[in-house]
Amino acid sequence: MTVIPEILTNSNTSGVLANNGNDALYGDNVMLAPNTGDAVYGDKVMRDKYVTLVQSDVSLELVKPVLLDVAHKLAEGEKEQAVTALNTLSLLGNLNSSTKVAIACLKAVSSLELSGEEKLLITKNYQLKSNSDEDFQGYLNAAAIYLLKEEKSAQELKDFYCALPENICSDIAYYSTLNHINSIDDISRKLDTFSLPVLHLLLEKSFASGQVDVCQKVFDELKKNSIFTDLSGQEVILDCISINKFNVYDYLLLSTEQKQYLDNVIDRLIELVGGQEVLDNRYISIAGQLLHYTQLSNSKLIKLVQDHRSLLNQIDFRGKEVVVSFLDHEKSGQHSQTQKSAEDLSLEIIKDVKLGVFSPRNIALLCELKDTEWVESTLNELLNLERTNECLGCYCALAAKSAEFLEKKQFPSVEIETILTDDFKEIRLHSGFLVPTARLLSMAGYHGLALCALDLLFKNSHPWISDPYVQYLSLLYENEQYNSLNSRLSTMQDQEQFHSEISNLKSFLATKEDKFSEAVKLIEEQIQKYQDKVLSESEKKHCIYLWVNLLINLRKSTSHASVAEYVERIPISIFSTPDDELAWELITFFGERYIEVEDIVLTWFFKDPNKYANQLFNVVMSIPSDVSTVGFNSKIFKIGYLYTENCQSKYRIVVDDKNLAVEHPQYLIHSSTDLANTLQIKAINNYFLYRSKHCVMKETLPPTVAAYRIAIEILDNDENQCFSLVSLPENPTAENIVNVINSIVERGDRYTPAMKECFSGNIPCIFKYKFIKGSNSYGKALTAILSKNIYMELFSDNNIYFNDSNSNDVVLDEISFAFLVVSGLSKKIEVNIHITSETAKKIKEWCSSYGDMEVVFDPQKDDFVPEYSEEKTENDLNLIGVTKELLEKCNVHNDRDYNVPLKLKILANELLTSSTKSSLGLAFTYGFSYFTVDNQLRGLLSRPEFIKVDVAPGDVNKFFFENSDAETIGDLLLLHQHNFNLFVPWEAFDELCANGSEKSLYKLVLFIRDISRYDNGAIIHNIEKLTKRIFFKCLTDSPIQASTRLLESLFIKLVDFSGNSTEIANVFLNMLPSSLLQPFESEFLGNISYQELGQATKMTTDAYIDAFSDAVRDSSQNLKKIWIEIEALC
Repeated sequence: MTVIPEILTNSNTSGVLANNGNDALYGDNVMLAPNTGDAVYGDKVMRDKYVTLVQSDVSLELVKPVLLDVAHKLAEGEKEQAVTALNTLSLLGNLNSSTKVAIACLKAVSSLELSGEEKLLITKNYQLKSNSDEDFQGYLNAAAIYLLKEEKSAQELKDFYCALPENICSDIAYYSTLNHINSIDDISRKLDTFSLPVLHLLLEKSFASGQVDVCQKVFDELKKNSIFTDLSGQEVILDCISINKFNVYDYLLLSTEQKQYLDNVIDRLIELVGGQEVLDNRYISIAGQLLHYTQLSNSKLIKLVQDHRSLLNQIDFRGKEVVVSFLDHEKSGQHSQTQKSAEDLSLEIIKDVKLGVFSPRNIALLCELKDTEWVESTLNELLNLERTNECLGCYCALAAKSAEFLEKKQFPSVEIETILTDDFKEIRLHSGFLVPTARLLSMAGYHGLALCALDLLFKNSHPWISDPYVQYLSLLYENEQYNSLNSRLSTMQDQEQFHSEISNLKSFLATKEDKFSEAVKLIEEQIQKYQDKVLSESEKKHCIYLWVNLLINLRKSTSHASVAEYVERIPISIFSTPDDELAWELITFFGERYIEVEDIVLTWFFKDPNKYANQLFNVVMSIPSDVSTVGFNSKIFKIGYLYTENCQSKYRIVVDDKNLAVEHPQYLIHSSTDLANTLQIKAINNYFLYRSKHCVMKETLPPTVAAYRIAIEILDNDENQCFSLVSLPENPTAENIVNVINSIVERGDRYTPAMKECFSGNIPCIFKYKFIKGSNSYGKALTAILSKNIYMELFSDNNIYFNDSNSNDVVLDEISFAFLVVSGLSKKIEVNIHITSETAKKIKEWCSSYGDMEVVFDPQKDDFVPEYSEEKTENDLNLIGVTKELLEKCNVHNDRDYNVPLKLKILANELLTSSTKSSLGLAFTYGFSYFTVDNQLRGLLSRPEFIKVDVAPGDVNKFFFENSDAETIGDLLLLHQHNFNLFVPWEAFDELCANGSEKSLYKLVLFIRDISRYDNGAIIHNIEKLTKRIFFKCLTDSPIQASTRLLESLFIKLVDFSGNSTEIANVFLNMLPSSLLQPFESEFLGNISYQELGQATKMTTDAYIDAFSDAVRDSSQNLKKIWIEIEALC
């Protein structure tokens, strides 16, 4: 159990054993001193000394051994025995003045209350200094130190002490005034000059500081001079203090070595306590602090403090409230109920936050009520408060706790992501808050947010393998942070590499990279740990999980025969409960071994046939058809019967287990029942009467077949199941079969109106191509580029520009790869091209799926179709060939090379394909530029709240047309046919008309034909310029067919858009070749003769007139009088 601490900031959530500012391991409230158990200070010796005293005159010389003994006890922390001895001495009669003074001095050193007479006696004798006895003077000096400590500063008191001659009582008196010794400089002289009792006191005061170095030096000196004394207690305390040297505030952040050291210290402490006849409560104080530091997770420490609860209640230490609360909760095992309303709890939460208090108790109580309205209201109110750590922590805790019952559209994912990644970015939060928060978020399906929480804890450390750290590593995998995960796994020590969860993750990575043999080896190593062992239920479950993963990897990498060999090794004893889905899945691998698990499978199924029908169906379907294992082999289930009861079909299976038959009477009957005996003797189609019902025997079945039939009936009748039986009439015709198939295909291939609207809208293509019908995501990406039904905005009135990146690397996802294939623009990319293994895999699968065939995209069918050589046209793009050419230019990166941006996973994970996520991850991880021409996506990537990644090209229009040759421009113009809105600059048309081939000019023809009345743009406004360029083309190139088609297309648009015959006639005459080319006549005559120019001009004019005539004829406008208008103008 982990308790959420009440305060979130680092000064309040640091571990009790970790140094934090001036906080140390042992505070003033707990004096740590071992119980030495030295017999020389025992009661028997004390009694002997008092017997001697009462038989003599009580002089100072006589009581001096007892007084020294008292001083020793004070030094060693045995104050009660020292006080008892002094009180006893005070009761003796005939004390001379020196003895009274000495006793008063030691009482002062013992912090006992002195009478006025005693204080006066001490002061007078100190001033007189009449007694030359060194011990007596030592007592006076010690008492003076005690009396002066209230009047002098710490430095003045130290100066006074240092001026005194060396004496054990003075030493004890002075060092008793110190709360702790922080450094060796606090000790006035060399350690080897102090007596053993003083060294004990120095060690106590050093322990109180928690400073390992000074403690070690004092302990070493004490150990050197006290070779016959058992110092094991002090040594354990010193080991505990050494934990402070780790300087790790959180238990979960200890390194593996530090964690091992801590475990050894705890074991030594428990062993020491177990050997104590009379237990010193200071050891329980240490145990309590260690229990709090280890987050109440150490079962040995829990037992220790539980067994000594009475001692625990007597002492004080940091974290005691948490420990006591945990012990009380463990003892009661119950949660207290609240009578408060949701409104009251909400108000209390807000009130506490305003006071700077974090109240997990009220949060838990509010969420127990599952009142979504008040939870949402509280969350909204918290956001309106000042963004303190307590407020934001309370917000995250409430959201995480309520995540299980809040609907996803209500859940504040964006706000939590902002808090965890921005507000808490520089705050050191304790695992007691982060781990439960992450666990609740993960359980509710918010794996990205859970990783954000644990990332705050583990991001900058490589700690020991705790359960939360394993969860963190698993979340890295789930959130596709492969680079971070691989980095952490590769730096682990050898002993950590063999941890079962680590091996698991390594096998996942190996499987993802298609390294199936490596994954099999890793899983086998884990399975071997469970061999020849009696397994617990949790171990059985884990073992099943390992076997399923092993067989899946084997199936992908080897033959069926190899899988069967491994199946032979699966122990049947690991199957114990039908509630484990993986257990059913593992049984589907059994095949020929099914007979060994038949009783298990059928027993599980009949526990709840409705629940397990689908699982049984899958198991039976996995049994090879050529295997005769499904028979009458069961030890429990003997035979199945199908009979009718009043014309209703009934299945009954005879069993030898009476309890089983009683528990599941719907389908099972015991072999001794009348019905079982009747069914046994009846032949097929025989009639019999059972309980006044008319019955007819229909069929005898093996038990598994009967169970399978029952499962089929259940599934067929369950409208919530995806499975259903496809019913065909008896002796179906081809038409019957086609109708059934078409009914299924039509249901699966139709797009909803909302989806069609999404496809035709300007939503970024990366978000919608995933939902295009098809099995291969690269094929879907090509469809998105080629289909007229899918729109991608290249240009708009608000084009998005980026600064030109200095990166020599660009990353392509499936959409950008497909775009470059279709557009032919890949030749303009002069930097390194990168793709992820996810993208490469899908591209290769798409290419190989067509074998040796060539394919083209059929816009009518909106799908790819095979292309045969006799059908091929000059404009058909060799999709597979161009795809393979571009693929060869790419550098492929595996999963371990990148992290998918976590914000992307949180905000848009379900909308994106693995190619898009991995490509953005590769660009994000290595600082590469992400290539996209989708204007809406570029807008999204330009927003600061989205992921920070460079985008290429900086200017799409510039990339398209600047320095592009005529052939490239021609390819680009074809994009207009695929529902792209192209803004083509005049320079591009000019280049194409001047230098384009027949093929590229034909693409311009197609482009002009597709232009709508509302999108005429540069074509209509620059028709004269285009016509002039075409004339130049006709004069210099002999083939003019393409130019004629181009002129015709221009005139068709002019006629359709204008409709004014007079205006059209004027345009026609003004653009006659003789008119347009006259200014350039001298230029032409420099290269050709006048006669040649005349012939070329005539041919061009004829082509011009033919094109115009065809345009008028084919136009939708009524222009019958156009020639009359032209004749009149002439």
